[in-house]
Amino acid sequence: MDLIEFCHICIGDQIERKQKGKTINNPSKAPHKTNESVSPIEQLISQKEDIDLILSAKSVGILCHLAQHVSSLNLSVTTRMCDHHDLPVFLVGLLEHSPWTFQQGGRTWKYLDGEWREIPEADRFLLTQTEGQLWIALHQSLLNPDMIKKYYLNDFRKNRLLRVTSLMNEVLLDQLPVLADLQRYLHTLSFTETNMPKRGLILEQTPVIREKILAHNSTSWEVLAHRHVDILSADQGLLKVIAGKMAGVYTTDNIDPILPQPAKCACCGHPAKSRCSGCKMEWYCRRECQVKQWSKHKASCAGLSEQL
Repeated sequence: MDLIEFCHICIGDQIERKQKGKTINNPSKAPHKTNESVSPIEQLISQKEDIDLILSAKSVGILCHLAQHVSSLNLSVTTRMCDHHDLPVFLVGLLEHSPWTFQQGGRTWKYLDGEWREIPEADRFLLTQTEGQLWIALHQSLLNPDMIKKYYLNDFRKNRLLRVTSLMNEVLLDQLPVLADLQRYLHTLSFTETNMPKRGLILEQTPVIREKILAHNSTSWEVLAHRHVDILSADQGLLKVIAGKMAGVYTTDNIDPILPQPAKCACCGHPAKSRCSGCKMEWYCRRECQVKQWSKHKASCAGLSEQL
């Protein structure tokens, strides 16, 4: 519940910035000033804007993932996505006015891999990862059977959704053929009358984690900031200890149990339980497979082991 709220806040902030014409991080501007000509406050503001932009792009990926796994979400979460945030209409708005695309003077920039890149005219219609996630999320939110049961169409929603048809061209469908189903759905929707069904009493859960954090620390942000400065400026020994603890969270022993799919043997493709003791990358189901694969794996194992 709180994750969905956080994602909408991150994306909404970028939409608001674009609507207000704030261009501090305008990609068409000259390169950033050198550190000597920028005050520490200006540097912090610029870093915050960069972080906010990265978070908004990551939030799209999270919403796409949630839309694809609606069946695993509880009723309260799905209801908040459909009714409170109106996810399909929200996605259409992002596709129409993407905060990760900037155009000026016939030139186009898109936000790719954490930075703004100018896009040649010939590649203007090629989808970025974020754009592709938006389309997949819209496809899932309108055609997923679990979403269809909970998303009620009215005239306002219908008119907003049909606006996206102007963006669906042959170039888009060539890149994401699955959107042909969405195009047919929208075509059918244009000839369909909508009737808002009668709805009974709804008990809705609300996100509380963010509000609790803000309320608890409302008068102590400056104290927290000074505390973090003290930690970051502490001796190198303490920083190494902190870094060691954080690195320990991402060991293979902790990550393996949460992998979405079980590992497969690099030799025969069967489910595997043991990995190469050298590079920690290859998996094997038995000793015989590891021996058989060794002639092919030896060179890459040596290189990976040196990096580790």
